[in-house]
Amino acid sequence: MCVCAQVMFMLPHVIRTAVVAGTCGHLDFHSIGDMWWSKDPLLFACSPDSSSGSSTANSAVSLFALFLRLIPSGMLFQMGATCGEVPPYFMSYTAAEAGRINTLVSYSLRCFLLLSHYAFLIVSP
Repeated sequence: MCVCAQVMFMLPHVIRTAVVAGTCGHLDFHSIGDMWWSKDPLLFACSPDSSSGSSTANSAVSLFALFLRLIPSGMLFQMGATCGEVPPYFMSYTAAEAGRINTLVSYSLRCFLLLSHYAFLIVSP
């Protein structure tokens, strides 16, 4: 898979999630539905921390918690990219199989060409 697709699609989501998690101090915000055309005002909006009831902007989010938050979107992105690579693979595989010359057919073709090239010697008196 091209690294360009990861940079264009997945990296902005990862950076945006990490920045909002660092700003809010928790991972209790809505990030599902992060699309270019999405106009959801609740998307990446800091909500109060569910454990304390108030925003804790001074607390830090662990890297492991951020990793666990981003795993589902990364896995779905990679599965989609993998499924997108299957049709070109099968197209190139079938093209390679069609281009492979069978030895029996190759021998028969050479015999036919040889006979047709020298057929005038057999036919002429």
